[in-house]
Amino acid sequence: MAKRSNKPAKERLSKSGEPFSIIAAGLTITGKVESEGMVHIEGSVDGDVHCRHLTVGDGGQVSGNVSARTVEVLGETKGTIQAKKVIIAASAKVFGEVIHETLVIESGARLNGYYRCADRVDPASVVDVRQRIGSADPKSTPSSRRIMPPRREPNDRSVSARNNGESKSLH
Repeated sequence: MAKRSNKPAKERLSKSGEPFSIIAAGLTITGKVESEGMVHIEGSVDGDVHCRHLTVGDGGQVSGNVSARTVEVLGETKGTIQAKKVIIAASAKVFGEVIHETLVIESGARLNGYYRCADRVDPASVVDVRQRIGSADPKSTPSSRRIMPPRREPNDRSVSARNNGESKSLH
């Protein structure tokens, strides 16, 4: 049985004492969301989010730029994420650019876009990449432009096969 607390909800949710906001499932916000504390999204936001710590829950969706010290994505984001620490959980779908100092990507997470490590991240300087993502030709996305090893010419004799412990040329 779960232990119940007699503390007010605000104290239970934010142990650090900073403001804590929840965008609940079924709630859609269109426009900019700003907070000096923590934001937890289970609903959807169509606009930019700027806060100290952001969690996009399993059912949460953000279509806009995100800037925070820490961002944890379990749901879906479309746009630029800029944070000192970004955690992309196994259930997450991230479409866009991720600019970070520290990046954690769990096995099973989907990251379709760009990510780059920065020596210092300034969450206030987010650039909008949603137009580039929405209008990009699927054939020219980074995932379709994989870097392949150099092609070997048919007369390249450096390719060999092993047979009974011996190495012999394929040509």
